[in-house]
Amino acid sequence: MPRLAGAFLIAVFAVLPSEAFAQSGKPLILSITNAASYSTGPISPGEMVTIFGSSLGPAGLVNLTLDGQGRIATSLSEVQILFDGVAAPLLYVSQNQLSAMVPYAIAGRQSSQVQAVYRDVASNAFSKTVALSAPGIFTADSSGKRIAAAINGDGTVNTTSNPVTPGSYLTLFLTGEGQTNPPGIDGNIASSTANTVLPVSVRLGGRLVQSLYTGSAPGNVNGFAQLNVAIPADLPFGGNLPLGVQIGEAFSQPELTVAVAGPPAPLPGTPQLLQVVITPSNQIALTIAVDNKPNMRVHIERGVGAGAFSEIASVLVPANVIPPTQASLTFTDQDVTMGTQYNYRIRAEGDYGFSGYSNTVGASVPTPQVSPPSNVQSVAVSQIEVKLTWNAANTNATNFQIERKTGAAGTYAPLATVPNTQTTYQDVTVVANTAYVYRMRSQSSSGLSGYSNESSVSTPALPLPPAPVIQASAVSSSQIHLSWISTATGILRFRIERRASTGQYAEINQPGPTATAFDDLGLNMATVYSYRIRVETSAGLSPYSNETTATTMQGLPAAPTNLTGVAPSSTQVNLAWTNNARDATAIRVESQAAGSASFTDIGGAASLITAGLTSLLPNTNYRFRVRAQSSAGFSGYSNEAVVTTLPPPKTVFLVHGLNQTHLDMKNLALNLASPYGLAAGRFTVDYGFDFSDCVESNPRSCGSTCTIPGGAQRLAQHIVDANPPGDVVVIGFSLGGLIARDMIANNRIILNGRKIDLVTIGTPNLGYPYLPTDSLVFCSAIVSAMDGNWRAQAGSVRLSNYLFSLTNQWSNYGFPGNGRVWFAASGRAIGTPTRLGSGCKDTNPFSDGVVCQDSAAYNVTTSAGTQPNRSWDDPNRIYVHSFSGVTSLILGNTSDQIKYMPLYDPPPVPGGLFSTLTAILNQM
Repeated sequence: MPRLAGAFLIAVFAVLPSEAFAQSGKPLILSITNAASYSTGPISPGEMVTIFGSSLGPAGLVNLTLDGQGRIATSLSEVQILFDGVAAPLLYVSQNQLSAMVPYAIAGRQSSQVQAVYRDVASNAFSKTVALSAPGIFTADSSGKRIAAAINGDGTVNTTSNPVTPGSYLTLFLTGEGQTNPPGIDGNIASSTANTVLPVSVRLGGRLVQSLYTGSAPGNVNGFAQLNVAIPADLPFGGNLPLGVQIGEAFSQPELTVAVAGPPAPLPGTPQLLQVVITPSNQIALTIAVDNKPNMRVHIERGVGAGAFSEIASVLVPANVIPPTQASLTFTDQDVTMGTQYNYRIRAEGDYGFSGYSNTVGASVPTPQVSPPSNVQSVAVSQIEVKLTWNAANTNATNFQIERKTGAAGTYAPLATVPNTQTTYQDVTVVANTAYVYRMRSQSSSGLSGYSNESSVSTPALPLPPAPVIQASAVSSSQIHLSWISTATGILRFRIERRASTGQYAEINQPGPTATAFDDLGLNMATVYSYRIRVETSAGLSPYSNETTATTMQGLPAAPTNLTGVAPSSTQVNLAWTNNARDATAIRVESQAAGSASFTDIGGAASLITAGLTSLLPNTNYRFRVRAQSSAGFSGYSNEAVVTTLPPPKTVFLVHGLNQTHLDMKNLALNLASPYGLAAGRFTVDYGFDFSDCVESNPRSCGSTCTIPGGAQRLAQHIVDANPPGDVVVIGFSLGGLIARDMIANNRIILNGRKIDLVTIGTPNLGYPYLPTDSLVFCSAIVSAMDGNWRAQAGSVRLSNYLFSLTNQWSNYGFPGNGRVWFAASGRAIGTPTRLGSGCKDTNPFSDGVVCQDSAAYNVTTSAGTQPNRSWDDPNRIYVHSFSGVTSLILGNTSDQIKYMPLYDPPPVPGGLFSTLTAILNQM
């Protein structure tokens, strides 16, 4: 498509007519016209319009500027034009005239209220009807008539002396074409073509011609269009042929031509005014003679008194008038005033143009005998009421007709008819801050009188509403919430304006009269925005509110990564992760237990990098995930961590040996529960069982209640009272091993499905003297239970059946559990210990705790499988069983007892025997 539209657009700015109006302080809109045709009819979306008035802008003409988006700016030299509150792109502004592009947003409306704002002062609201299209063709002399501004097919300007050649094409320029496809954008400079949505038809010399393209003109603002038409090669005539363009249901302006090469076209003959008569209803009827040709139309013009002629009607000649060469028409002028001289002339319009004017004929409707009211006066009683008074004497009227117009340039319309006895009238249909003009006339049986004097009045302006109070707060990275308070009454709407940083304010929304809040969406994150608001009533716009500022939030926080978890116990999981969100205010933890269909938010973590979760189910598989939370919202989720809680902890019961109490187990219990002992979370240690029946300090001997079955029952009751949740491990030391073994072997305890394991370390000395103090303790009940003291039988040695049963064949007892450990501690040999003067030479590599030379001297042998299934060999070859007051299980002479206590040597260097014991337990 040709790209010459820009030249014509500039030309339009330069040659638009300027009218002088009286200057006042407040902007005033007097008329809004199509910028090409100067038609005052409806406006259409995207149309270029010219607005006339006063105080509309600066004294000198200021041309358009482009905004930051490369579009025509909507604010120019402190001027804005608002169509229903939407700011329009401005082409130029001046004091009495400006030009704007109608916003496409008015599409679909019946009408639009137009206001001019200059230096924050708003004009009157000027109402315009809205149509889908309102085409106006730009003309060569910017008059809206005569030859169109057009480009011939060879690129030259179309003029009478440079007509377009039939068979080529012509480019015209227009505005008011309506919406395009793709849709037009307010103020946008078209970079490519966009077709008009509505259908387009073009007539040239009365003939329908082909439209090649109608739409945006590349390089020009959306709404300034071009029209390419094909000039038929078989046109019979040339000259300045009439041009008519129809877009949708709307037509371009009349008296529009383009120059076409060819022989001059025949113009219609000049019509004649045959007769002018006054009708009985005081109207003027014209009889017209005109050629009867196809598409013939008669244009009727009238002059009032000595005034200029203007067209008052256009009449199409009927196609079937007889005789065929001549038509006679009648036209009645109903808008006449009695006593006023009217002059009429006519001309015919055919397919090829206009005829000359006819003869001029004058006429006047005689003034009736009735007289109009006199001394008509109007007074503004308030902003919304005007009082009329008049003198009715000598009028001979039966009633009075009152007419009113708005402003000096308005058109009179009937207001009311009142009886002839009435001399006042209250007009309560007026609005504030508006000029009105009134006139009256009398009516009688003889007709209507002439009009009375005119009376002008202006209603006072309503007081401007008070300014609202507004505040803003950021909701997210793209949203700011506004709220306001207004004490104004009669609110029409609110007008919200916004600017970013130090930019200019622009209106962004018009909430309704009852609104108190607005959410501004789609903003940039971490950006400062300022807002102000005005309230609009029928009195106008209030002053601006306070300025309020808010900064949008940052974007959503970054998601955590590297989530890991460990279970230190049966009810706790510890989580750790990498926090990647500097703005995080919390880390939310979600869990999903095995069998659950979804994750559950279990709360915020104690810190931004770790969380300790308690009160979990034992031996249960959990999935965890975390996400960061900030004032902007939530991040995405981290990776998932799968953790299984530990089973319920085993309870280790320590059972002391002969001639000891539970306090002898305390240090061992503390070491087992230390970081150098049992695996954390898997065990608890109980050393509370006390079988002091087997130690009496005075006299130092075993009491009668010191029996293995009695101890086994007491131990079973202690375990039941402690009521641990998980499995049970019993460590029986010396005599404690016999008690625990009896409890298991004879099923003296019921654990309801829980397992019980046993570690037995050695067997009791039974009072056989190794040290002098040993002879003070003799446990006869235990010896009896073990079928006698085999070492006291002369001439023969016999191990009792009880001792024979000290094997690792625990399965024979069928008790729940799988951890039966007979643990023997051996020193293999000893130097020169004393036993009442005779040496002890026990070399048994697996001692059962009953030591010294008797077991070796009688060369006792046992069958396979009777040996302890775990043992510890003391590298120092020290061989001491135990001594009162501590749990040592030291194998060696008494001189080593103080310095060598391997079962509870303080960490971090526990004794070798302690390490072996904890290894046995940790493997269970």
